[in-house]
Amino acid sequence: MMVKSMENKSRISYGVVLLCMIAILLFGSKLLSNDAKVVDSLSVQGMNQDKTEEPVDKLEPLEPYMIVDQDVYEADLEKANEQRIKEELKKEETKEEVTPKVEEEKETLKEEEEESNSLELAIEAVNIKNPKLSVDAKAAILMNADTKEILYNKSGLDKIQPASTAKLLTAIVAVELSDEKEEFVVGKEINLIASDSSRAYLRDGQVLSLSQILDALLLPSGNDAAYTIAANIGRKIAADDSLKPKDAVAIFVEKMNETAKEIGVVCSVFKGPDGYDAIGQYTTAYDMSLIGAAALEHEIIRETVKKPKARDLLLSGDDATWTNSNKLVKQGSGYYYSHAIGLKTGTSGKAGRCLISAATKDGATYVSVVMDSSIEGRWQDSVDLLRYAIE
Repeated sequence: MMVKSMENKSRISYGVVLLCMIAILLFGSKLLSNDAKVVDSLSVQGMNQDKTEEPVDKLEPLEPYMIVDQDVYEADLEKANEQRIKEELKKEETKEEVTPKVEEEKETLKEEEEESNSLELAIEAVNIKNPKLSVDAKAAILMNADTKEILYNKSGLDKIQPASTAKLLTAIVAVELSDEKEEFVVGKEINLIASDSSRAYLRDGQVLSLSQILDALLLPSGNDAAYTIAANIGRKIAADDSLKPKDAVAIFVEKMNETAKEIGVVCSVFKGPDGYDAIGQYTTAYDMSLIGAAALEHEIIRETVKKPKARDLLLSGDDATWTNSNKLVKQGSGYYYSHAIGLKTGTSGKAGRCLISAATKDGATYVSVVMDSSIEGRWQDSVDLLRYAIE
């Protein structure tokens, strides 16, 4: 009985073992089948990636069977496009930066070439055989204002401070940018002048016409008049009435230098509307002769500089009288010259005693420039030069 029971148990154990082996075989076959599918899928993806490896901005849409998040793909593509656009814009900006720089350099070279040519012409113009004249001034020029022919030269291209002779250029700019109805309002800019300046004694709030401000500028040589002109015209150039005095004056001085080049000066830089001694400022007798001749082309300036005295009822109601500082147009001065018609005196520590004068006879006009002379020498030098030209 016991033996039979043991046989039954043995048969059951064998059956269990057999079932387990069958289960293992079936399950293992399924796993191998799934692994093969995974391998095949990965192989397909790998082959597809090799075929589509192109620049980011040329990627084709992904196939549906690829295991990739579509949102991630679109974000990456957008980022790549943005980077490409940035790089293209950077190239354009670099090109825009380089082009103006090249043009600016070309313009500078052109200006330097023109200045060089002008200087050569000036050197040729002053290279003359002088008449026998005794001139005390360190620099002097005598020019035919009509033909620009140089009749006498003494260090005419040497640099020197202009002093108040620069006010002729200030007058030219004022006339060219104004009309007879222009009103010049005196403001805080008159406080910018040096304490030892020559003055027309203008006061804050006064209003002058163009002819009146020219009287104040050119007869008593008012530095306050020069700054009044500069501030008013500077704001007009900038089209900004709110500009501070210094800023407005700076704009005007820039225009002065532009106008000087248009006139044909070859070696001048002006730093202020009154010509007061300044670092970096200089001119030459030759350049000032060109400026003097240019000033005479404006009738209102011609009429102003030949007056021995002027009395004006200002637009603001003030009564002002100004006397010309040029002895050549003042009878009884000791240096009166009947053919003289102006132009402008100048005196400073660095410039010495200066005078730009002009005379006319029989339709011909001559300009004399005397720079850095003595107190009496500038008058005698000027008369001698003008008399030689006319007589």
